[in-house]
Amino acid sequence: MRFLLALCLTVFTVLTISTVPPAFALPNTTVAAQELYKKLPDFPKENFYNSKETGQVSPENTLARRIITYHNVIKGRSPYSRIDWKFTLADYLGVNDDMGYQEYPGAETLTENPMVHDRKIIDQLTRRQREALASALVSIYDRERP
Repeated sequence: MRFLLALCLTVFTVLTISTVPPAFALPNTTVAAQELYKKLPDFPKENFYNSKETGQVSPENTLARRIITYHNVIKGRSPYSRIDWKFTLADYLGVNDDMGYQEYPGAETLTENPMVHDRKIIDQLTRRQREALASALVSIYDRERP
């Protein structure tokens, strides 16, 4: 009897955990990047890098996607915090945290690591453009909050 009760409890727990969505789910990086380009259509795509796997241009691997991946995954920073996005932009400008060349998004999947070029692009943005970028990124994630 105890075994049957334990089995039922285990099955119930597994089903509950697997069917209940998380309290809040972040949009995936591709969706978030697409949203960013809707908000900032002039933001550089920089999606001309070739995939190591196919040898073809990887058009979905955009600058926006790499920034978002760096921020959320590599650095583990809050996507809801304006100051955290500013820390990320400061990383790109070389005035905050050191960016790991081998860990940079695209380093393992693209034939050329885009980090150096991406940093130059961010460096060329005006302060106003960087502020607009941070605001747009916060707004994309802020509406996803429960």
